[in-house]
Amino acid sequence: MSNFLFYDFETTGLAIGFDQVLQAAAIATDPDLNPIPGARLNERCRLLPHVLPSPTALWVTGVEPEGLEQADHSHWELMAAFERFANAYAPTIFVGHNSMGFDESVLRHARFQSLLDPYLTNKFGNRRGDTMRWARAVWLFRPEDMTFPLTEAGRPSFKLGVFAAANGVAFSEEEAHDALYDVEKTAELAAAIRRLSPPVWQAMLDNTAKQQAQRLMEESLFFAGGHVDRYNTQHRFIGAYAGFFQSEAAVWDLAHDPDDYAEQDVDALATRIGWASSEPIKPMRLNAQPYACPTAVPSQAYFDGLPALGEAEWTRRAKRLKANGRLRQKILQAMQAKAGARAEEAPGDHVEQRLYDGFIPRGDEPKMARFLDAPPEERAELIHQFEDKRLASFARRIVHIESPHALRPETRAKLDQWRRARLTGEEPAPWTTFKSARAELAELRAAEGDQPLFGRIEAWLAERERALSDEPSPDKSAD
Repeated sequence: MSNFLFYDFETTGLAIGFDQVLQAAAIATDPDLNPIPGARLNERCRLLPHVLPSPTALWVTGVEPEGLEQADHSHWELMAAFERFANAYAPTIFVGHNSMGFDESVLRHARFQSLLDPYLTNKFGNRRGDTMRWARAVWLFRPEDMTFPLTEAGRPSFKLGVFAAANGVAFSEEEAHDALYDVEKTAELAAAIRRLSPPVWQAMLDNTAKQQAQRLMEESLFFAGGHVDRYNTQHRFIGAYAGFFQSEAAVWDLAHDPDDYAEQDVDALATRIGWASSEPIKPMRLNAQPYACPTAVPSQAYFDGLPALGEAEWTRRAKRLKANGRLRQKILQAMQAKAGARAEEAPGDHVEQRLYDGFIPRGDEPKMARFLDAPPEERAELIHQFEDKRLASFARRIVHIESPHALRPETRAKLDQWRRARLTGEEPAPWTTFKSARAELAELRAAEGDQPLFGRIEAWLAERERALSDEPSPDKSAD
């Protein structure tokens, strides 16, 4: 059985790929969720020179702007430290709270930009889970097993502190938003879910492995499925597996009789993919801990939320789908057509947006490994050897930050100019600029009043901008 690695990041903001990690924390446990002695990581890093923090992020986390450049580690060194820690307990199941909604993407982009394999959590024998998905699965399948606190709007809240406290995990809001504290509470919440709802815990634990999730769907005539959207709206269905395209399973919602759709063409079926009750084809990501389990797991509350068809009718419809190879083929073609439409969207203008533009060439993998341990001059030479231009771009930035003397003067000058342009830009951008930071600060003051931290953020921004203007111009740097 695998160990667990609970993790969390505090970041400069929510702009994936453009904001950065400031604090990384992790705790490793054995398969029974017992902490492994000494298996704790809690490290901070300095602000990258081309990044400005979101004032909202500083307000939420309580981070003082003066401390942003005082940590011992650079961002690149922090990612290397996280790599060493994770490898010490591999293979492992990576778990965070809402990690698949945020931290997982942060980690992938941060690793990619640090010349590390971005897919750490689902390669090398590792798996991934999310305590928010576990909690939502209990709400879907066995809601009586746990307590689900409600928001003012009457919807269940799955925020870590609120949900954990409602289910017996002591939680201090004053200590929240520190990565290590949140990791400790995530691990305690996992233990609470395991104790209070063992059937759902085990089913979703199985689904941390893509192969096991697929096996459940393939080998069951039908299974209990579900989905929870961003507004915490439930979608429950009895599903029958129709096949898979890439990492998505095509699941037929048995509330719909497949015979009624047998003559529809691919284009028509492509419009019937989604989570609404009127859409019979449910796309379930096999590699993202899908909400799926054997029908023996849910309680009566789950079945009460379904159309009153009964097991005999589910069986008949599932067998009709299984016997209709032509319909199943068209369903997969519809999935492919929909995926193709997404793939045709214009690529991002910035290298940070191109993580999913293609896999890293195999020939570049040993160069990435060499880059980590090479002296500065060798790293500078490796920049030009990467086949993948994305990696070359990130490598150039790393050398510029870690050991600028290893670069040619004209290269340093160009990167200095790029950094200035990024921070001082006047046009809207996917990252924080001096202009957007001040606008955000004004909005915070309007909403929260003139808090002392806001004045310190404003002073820090002014000092940072002044220091930038005092730097030698790019032309002089190139001399």
